[in-house]
Amino acid sequence: LTILLMSMSSLRSEGQIMSFENMNDLYAWKADNGNVAISSLRYKFGTSSLRINWRQGTVVTLESAPGLLQASRSRHGGITVWMYDEGSVPADLQIIFLSADDKEVCRIPYRLGFKGWRAMWAKFTEDMGKNRKAVISKMVLQFPQTTGTLYIDMLEFPETVHWKYMEDAHYSTSRTNFSM
Repeated sequence: LTILLMSMSSLRSEGQIMSFENMNDLYAWKADNGNVAISSLRYKFGTSSLRINWRQGTVVTLESAPGLLQASRSRHGGITVWMYDEGSVPADLQIIFLSADDKEVCRIPYRLGFKGWRAMWAKFTEDMGKNRKAVISKMVLQFPQTTGTLYIDMLEFPETVHWKYMEDAHYSTSRTNFSM
């Protein structure tokens, strides 16, 4: 138990992991034409995750996320997250990052249509084309024009996305430097 707690504290030293273990984790999430809730049905860490039920036109916004501002100011900052799709139709979830005045700073499409947990580790500047001087203040999830359920767990905005990150069939990075 001590080792687990020490590991979690080192994970939190750079950014804050949103693991949706209590209702307070919902404070910054807002859904238009959809529903967000804490769920114990699926989880990657702990005993719960964020469940998003979406339908045509659903947009979910996360404002004031822990670590987002700092990560957006860092050269290697980005997003790490685990997502569980229930096997919806193959279509792209648009993950969009906005400035304080609601202007798009960068985005990354994430391919849905799988069943199970998938990870995404992506850098704002290198993978999403963010201007290095731009500052991100919120994240918007723009769902495809279908219906489905998505679970999110262990969401973090670290100041450094680890060099081992890589793309898969669900999203593409713009990575060109594979050295350590």
